Amino acid sequence: MEISNRQTILASITLTLCLVSDSLLYLLLPLYFDDFGLAFIWVGILLSANRLIRILLQTWLITWYEKLGVQNTMLMSVVLAGIACSFFTLSLSVYWLLLARFMWGIAYALMRMCCLFLATDDSKSSLTKLGWYSSLQEVGPLTVLIFTPWLSQFMHPKLIMVIPLVLCFIAVIPALMLKPGQSLSRRKNAIGKSHKFLPEWNNDHAITLMLSLLYDGVWVIALAPLLILTGLTQDSTLTIVAVLFILRRAFNFVLGLYFIKSKSSLPIRNLVKLSMFCMVTAGFLIFFDQIALGSIVAIAGRGFYMLLMPRVLSDEKDTGTEKIHAVNAFTVSRDVATATGAFIAGVLLYLEITQSFFLIITLFIIVVSMRQYGILKNCLGKFIFKVRAEEILRGH
Repeated sequence: MEISNRQTILASITLTLCLVSDSLLYLLLPLYFDDFGLAFIWVGILLSANRLIRILLQTWLITWYEKLGVQNTMLMSVVLAGIACSFFTLSLSVYWLLLARFMWGIAYALMRMCCLFLATDDSKSSLTKLGWYSSLQEVGPLTVLIFTPWLSQFMHPKLIMVIPLVLCFIAVIPALMLKPGQSLSRRKNAIGKSHKFLPEWNNDHAITLMLSLLYDGVWVIALAPLLILTGLTQDSTLTIVAVLFILRRAFNFVLGLYFIKSKSSLPIRNLVKLSMFCMVTAGFLIFFDQIALGSIVAIAGRGFYMLLMPRVLSDEKDTGTEKIHAVNAFTVSRDVATATGAFIAGVLLYLEITQSFFLIITLFIIVVSMRQYGILKNCLGKFIFKVRAEEILRGH
């Protein structure tokens, strides 16, 4: 196995082992907040705190990666993740739990950064490495979705949290197996670049933000209420939501496996456009009350887009540092959209305008996409050329 593939695999295994703790909290806190000594209002705050800290610190955290290298960055992340997880096994005040979520946000940001940077450092093998990353990162969350309902029947929620704590200890092993490598800041092709509060965005990042706002933010929160509004019972809604969440994870897993064996000659940009078309179609379907069908179409489109866009952005840059900043801008745009989307969803549901919001953002995506890919310009150009040609013919 190539060293670059091995590095990506080890980093992704480390990430998925630590990711179990976060996935468990998303299942346990909304239902068992009393067992953690929380008022319900703190559930949303704690579950969004890790995203907030990533938005604030993501660009600055690049410095850690550049100076420490892959192995040390991953080891530091595992330690932070383990400490954060341990807080939820103890009887601590909500402010300590909030600190734990901030620590987890930093840990996840660094681990995801390492995985994406390793996967996109070489365009010749990036599809294979992105496939490994996409598949392996889903193993932990998928396992949680399958086994947690069974474990919760005979284990206290805090006792369940001991399991991901043990996995954080195990995650040290693949992290130690990573090749240390030279820190990026010492490489000859590194470009000194100030770390701004927010990275520089282009139209691709704007599209990513809007797509993530819909399908990583609003959709996750609004899915169940929208299904109930179509006339489904609560039990049927719960079943459909669970199936769709598992389907999203499973699709990303299978898609990653496919790209592990794929060839680098695939039409990446065309596949990204196709994935955007799927999500635009999903937006219209959701607006017209086809919630389940629209969700399935969105799951397919989102899976391709989130896997391939880092490759597209990375290939547009020449040096290692530029690639890092391009991918970092992608992750920041996702985090901003996901964090704000959860809050926006509550307001939209209260005002009963969620589906109208899907339509409006979908139309924005179409407009920005036409500008990004020159579709509008080409269409206008062809129209003007046709009119001009007819005028000339009539003149003769």
